[in-house]
Amino acid sequence: KGDLFGAARAGAPVAVQNILKGGQMLDRGYAMDARGKKIAPVTPAESVFKMFGLQPAGVARESQKMGLLYQDVAIQRRTEDEIAEKWARAVVDKDREGVRDAMKRLHDWNRDNPELRIRISGQQIRQRVRDLNTTRVDRAVRSAPPELRSMVREGLR
Repeated sequence: KGDLFGAARAGAPVAVQNILKGGQMLDRGYAMDARGKKIAPVTPAESVFKMFGLQPAGVARESQKMGLLYQDVAIQRRTEDEIAEKWARAVVDKDREGVRDAMKRLHDWNRDNPELRIRISGQQIRQRVRDLNTTRVDRAVRSAPPELRSMVREGLR
């Protein structure tokens, strides 16, 4: 992307990268992620520790907390997706027992995981039913950015 310093830094040995990151943290007063977004404030001493390859305790704690939260969110989203998919498939197949099974799974999940509750709306099910009844070509066109849809449509004819 034209960032020669960034490219050199990324290709540098880890020890050099740590010194550069520590200096950046010392200058800014906070640690950043790989995209340049702020993670947590750091003290000058923590910045020096980073120069020696040690992760500042505050940054490590923050990263650990975030990792656990992201894990919970991912589990909840995956489970919601599985239940909604099963529910929509049962609707398309006109399988009342399948719909009941999906609703029971939702109820059981919410009972067993009150801190990670799942709510599935009628709109979510309708959207999935529509997707299940849509052709592959139409799904591809709809998933493309609006400014490229006509090109995708033409390319798939």
